[in-house]
Amino acid sequence: MPQLSRKIRLVFITQALVASLLVTAGTVIGGAWLAQSVLGSRVTQEATDLWDELAKDPGHPLPRNSILAGYFVPRVNGDDRGVPEAVRALPAGVHTVRGAYRMAYVGERDAGRLYLLMAPTASDRIVSGLSLLAILLSLLAISLVSWLSYRRCKRVVAPVSRLARQAAQWDPQAPDAAVFRVADAADSDRSREVDALSRALDGMATRMAEHMRRESNFTRDASHEFRTPLTVIRMAADLLGAEEGLSVRGQRSVERVSAASRDMEEVLDALLILARDPRLPVEQVEVPVLDIVHDRIQMAREQVRNKPVEVDLAVEAVPELHAPLRVLGVMLGQLLRNAVEFTEAGRISVRVTNDRIDISDTGIGMDEGTLQRVFEPFFRADISKPQAKGMGLPVVQRLADRFGWHLDLSSRPGTGTRASIVFAPRQARARAA
Repeated sequence: MPQLSRKIRLVFITQALVASLLVTAGTVIGGAWLAQSVLGSRVTQEATDLWDELAKDPGHPLPRNSILAGYFVPRVNGDDRGVPEAVRALPAGVHTVRGAYRMAYVGERDAGRLYLLMAPTASDRIVSGLSLLAILLSLLAISLVSWLSYRRCKRVVAPVSRLARQAAQWDPQAPDAAVFRVADAADSDRSREVDALSRALDGMATRMAEHMRRESNFTRDASHEFRTPLTVIRMAADLLGAEEGLSVRGQRSVERVSAASRDMEEVLDALLILARDPRLPVEQVEVPVLDIVHDRIQMAREQVRNKPVEVDLAVEAVPELHAPLRVLGVMLGQLLRNAVEFTEAGRISVRVTNDRIDISDTGIGMDEGTLQRVFEPFFRADISKPQAKGMGLPVVQRLADRFGWHLDLSSRPGTGTRASIVFAPRQARARAA
């Protein structure tokens, strides 16, 4: 599961970056506030000491160096021209100013007005250094914790990744449920959730193996057991049809039984093909396209015997088709059966070209909503015909998809429907009609 691992790594990297930004911003802001507080307390203390000295001796010298600069304006004359202009108009209190001196104290008493400027001292540099050190240590700690957490999380997810690889490589044709138990037992860091997932996959694999076995048994049994009675029915119908003195009605019934048993054999072959795994090869032969078309048209003409409907054929080219022998007959028979069911008068036309077979009718047609649903299982466009039989268009569509063909339908209400079986280019080559 490389994608899951990448997502987890991205989550931890994002988390580390966000935490680093927050810690850095917090430390910088906190360090600046701390330095400001220390400097403000220092200048206030210096001003208090200076006021005490001035109270004892009005002529006490004012500090004037790289750290402190003091100015005193007596109340008597009020001459403040020596005070820097930047602080001259400041009210009483502690203020932050620009320049070499960052903090300014302004105090006023009966004797006069005191200005005291203070530059950053060694304590401020210590605060800044500690803030930088705190940032570096915090970033290192965040990176280390994130890396260790990622490694731990990766170890916890590793059993799930191994189970996912086993599931991806698991072959339904040779199901082995033990691979999921082995994958789980090999992980020392597995959790209850991983154990539950392993048991679920184990149970699924066991059920799948049983399902595959039942499906294989059904396919084998159906292929054998269904063919035997169908063969008996067809042979009995042939023998009965050869009896002398059989009435016309009886002869038609025998013919219908024989045709139905033959159709049933073909449908059985088609359904068994669909029941197989698509990856397994299917025996393909050169299909006698025209023979199949003529046979299905003859059956359609029998079905419209009592309707004013004509069934005609136009052969423009004969495709050389390689596919299972009976699939084309099943598909063509179903499409013609639908055309017969829903055409009460007019014409059913079959056209064979180099890459397709078109079946057009002049029946009731379908609207857009019906056309979009005809491939749904058990959907019937005309519920007024409950006697309509056949496996329907969904299975015809599945047969076309199975061999890379395309089933195309177009229809308009009241004008009829056209169905086309379009063969895959690699399977069909044109041959002169």
